[in-house]
Amino acid sequence: MAGPNAINGTKLTPERESELLDLLAQGHNLTMAAAKLGIHRQTAYKHAQDDPDFKLAIQEAREAGVDLVEDWMLDKARAPNGFLANIVWLKAHRPQKWREDRQVGPAPTINIVIQAPSAQEIRDIIDADYRLLSQGSAVQEGQDDADST
Repeated sequence: MAGPNAINGTKLTPERESELLDLLAQGHNLTMAAAKLGIHRQTAYKHAQDDPDFKLAIQEAREAGVDLVEDWMLDKARAPNGFLANIVWLKAHRPQKWREDRQVGPAPTINIVIQAPSAQEIRDIIDADYRLLSQGSAVQEGQDDADST
């Protein structure tokens, strides 16, 4: 009969435990690593739950695997293709290092005060424009007179 750490009759032996950790350190996820060994992933999870040392070893192996894939991806990122997929993977697996910190909140409040000119200010503007136009007409007439002579 299989031991308490077995699901579907497959026990996680010390040899398979070591192989599982090696696969995790190569960058495989737990589901894929367990499948390669012919065990169910729940067997590995149950074993980790029952054995704190194995749980820690899984965490360390996963970190080593992420390090390995991160290094590989950084090498590939220097190549002209595949860059975006690499960044997406890195952001998913090392968000504290690769994800942009974006805090989405309410837009800042902008207060705009529009003050209409007073009636007197409008009269002054119109008078100034009229004077400029009148001076421009007088200058133009003077040039026309000079050109005709």
